[in-house]
Amino acid sequence: MRPETPLAEGDTVGSVDEERYVLHSKVRGVLGAREGDILMEHLPPAGWQHLATRQDLETTALLLRSDLLTEIERAFRSQTWKLVSALIASHAVMLTAIGFMIN
Repeated sequence: MRPETPLAEGDTVGSVDEERYVLHSKVRGVLGAREGDILMEHLPPAGWQHLATRQDLETTALLLRSDLLTEIERAFRSQTWKLVSALIASHAVMLTAIGFMIN
């Protein structure tokens, strides 16, 4: 079996494959071929350290939420300045037109 995720520091594909093969052989000897295969299929491909924990996911969610809120705030601020500038410009044009109509 080849690992599907990055290897831990110091691991090589050969060492991970060899360790999994030895474990797989022993599990098949103890539990039987079918049960050993089923158990090995449910183990992570390159070790438990490559799995995300609930805390990892919660931290990532908080960071994403913070980034999203920051981006939304920046976009609203930019849109507000554009809208205010457009309103001021349109009022200036309207007042100029009224001034020409009065003269």
